[in-house]
Amino acid sequence: MPIYTVKPGDCLTKIAADYGFGDYKTIWDHPGNAEFRKIRPNPHVLQAGDQLFIPETIPLTRTLATGRRHTIVIKRPRATVQLHVQDPDGEPLQGRKFVLQVAGEEDVQGTTDADGLVQAVVPAGASTGRLEFPDDGLVFSLQLGNLDPLNEPTGVRARLANLGVHCPESSDADEQSKLVAYAIARLQSDHGLDVTGEIDQPTLDLLRQVHDRGEQS
Repeated sequence: MPIYTVKPGDCLTKIAADYGFGDYKTIWDHPGNAEFRKIRPNPHVLQAGDQLFIPETIPLTRTLATGRRHTIVIKRPRATVQLHVQDPDGEPLQGRKFVLQVAGEEDVQGTTDADGLVQAVVPAGASTGRLEFPDDGLVFSLQLGNLDPLNEPTGVRARLANLGVHCPESSDADEQSKLVAYAIARLQSDHGLDVTGEIDQPTLDLLRQVHDRGEQS
């Protein structure tokens, strides 16, 4: 059976759909991925370069009478997008109208809840989107499926950026390390942690709590 190497922007729902599976759990729960699940306990957050075992596809068989017209419905796999949107002071954008645009799909319109939650169902293969709050003049460009795991440096930097803690990129390794340490120190200070500038366990727990909302990573 094939081994699939995860690409940037991949999510497990998309990978499953590409291989003909209607449910990502067919791949995720397979014994061939037991060791992988220990490394990546959250199936929805993968890292480019990860390798997944792909089980054999079992074709569905349908018996149809000849001489008659039949209808077969094929369901397209979908994925759920969930975002909690906050203002610069960290307060949720409550009761705000939003429009989510994903290429090839009708716009999803809704209103955020008390936690500033935006929730929408999109195609499994969607990789980009545009989120607009028309009454507030806010527009966000979204990269769907591009969030790396929390235990990866790129995952930490992405979460810092999403939380409004700017962490510039530098081609110089020493400079990059200093920029990351400064950003982490700012996050720690803002949330009452010991300011170490290091990605320690309390800081990872904080990122999991405020960004991933309790999800494993």
